[in-house]
Amino acid sequence: MSGVEEFKNVYKEFSPDFFDLIIIDECHRGSAKEDSAWCEVLEYFFMQLR
Repeated sequence: MSGVEEFKNVYKEFSPDFFDLIIIDECHRGSAKEDSAWCEVLEYFFMQLR
C-alpha cells in the first residue's frame, strides 16, 4: 500500500475523493505516529476534509 519507493505508494492511484468510506484497522499498531507510513496515507485521503 505504501513504501519508501514511490512505485510502492499504490494508494496514489486513487484520487483523494475516490472512496466514500475508509475503514482503518491498523490504528492500534502505530499508524498515529507522525512518521509512520500509514500517517501519509491518511493525510492523502483526509486532507480534503479539512
